[in-house]
Amino acid sequence: MGVLVDYYQHNQFFAFSEKIIDLQAANNYSPERIVYRVGRQGVAGIMLSVSVATDICSGIIFLFFYFSIFLFFYFSIFLFLYFSISLFLYFSISLFLYFSQM
Repeated sequence: MGVLVDYYQHNQFFAFSEKIIDLQAANNYSPERIVYRVGRQGVAGIMLSVSVATDICSGIIFLFFYFSIFLFFYFSIFLFLYFSISLFLYFSISLFLYFSQM
């Protein structure tokens, strides 16, 4: 969710009345969308829109899935190497012991 900060004043907080300034166009459509709104009672609200939170959440989810897939392949390679080396050592030692008894 976005962050909503309200400044209550009886006077006009800004010289604007019933105007919305969208700074997203000024920031080349950046996700930090700041909207200033001045109401009839002089209530000014600074709202950071939901796009910031969704960008943060999607980035966290992307990093989580990326690292989970990366760690899965990483550990699968290590498990494959571990089992292959252990099987190789097991059969080589067993064959060595078998032929040494002959």
